[in-house]
Amino acid sequence: MKKVSVFGFFILVFVLCGAMFSNSPSQALDNHLNEQIVAFNELMEADELQVLNWRSRVKSSAIEMNNDFQKYVDVFKLEHPSFTLASSEVNGDHEIAVFIHTTQDGLREEVKFFASKNTGGIVLEKSYELIADKAGQTFNRDNLENRLNELEINPAMFFYQITAETDLHARSLPEKAREYAKRLGAEEMEALIEETFISLSAYNSEWSEGITLHDNKTMNVQIALRQNADLGSRTIVTFGTPIITTEY
Repeated sequence: MKKVSVFGFFILVFVLCGAMFSNSPSQALDNHLNEQIVAFNELMEADELQVLNWRSRVKSSAIEMNNDFQKYVDVFKLEHPSFTLASSEVNGDHEIAVFIHTTQDGLREEVKFFASKNTGGIVLEKSYELIADKAGQTFNRDNLENRLNELEINPAMFFYQITAETDLHARSLPEKAREYAKRLGAEEMEALIEETFISLSAYNSEWSEGITLHDNKTMNVQIALRQNADLGSRTIVTFGTPIITTEY
């Protein structure tokens, strides 16, 4: 498999973050996120990991609305015909709708609406996800900024992850995950270790606050390594902040 440098990817993600948060009141959060992205990509570059895919997700703050959910979904369909309704679900007092779109560059976009019923209306949460299935895929910063404005998504939280592969023996997975955490300046909070898999949650005190764990510890870095028998000695490596948001 041809090796893919993550340098170009680093430039892409740095630009994405600047676009999303340049006009945000949370400028400090922007700086912290940039630090994390730089650290992830410098580590991957140093270890010559082969990038497989990446994704960034933006979540908005919850808003209270008088409209019913279906009317909101119908309006979105009319205003954004390029998006296709991929799924719609009603579960008690909760309703979910997911729209998808593929850009001309082959990037996948996903807009998700989650509503919970409230007295006199609904509480609505929105998220936007940009997914690259190939390391070489790029996205224009102006397009992203315009898209978030168009979709009326005001960034409240940002998730970022990158997946790559490398040669690594299964017996060294925990050792390697802890090495990665140390090189990222993060302290291990907890870990799930199996024969060919490890998921390690860590915390870097100089980065954004992150997510609280069940024992009141905080994490803002997640590292997952999984060896796939079908790939021989190849190991899948995923870095996420503040958490990995997909199966790993």
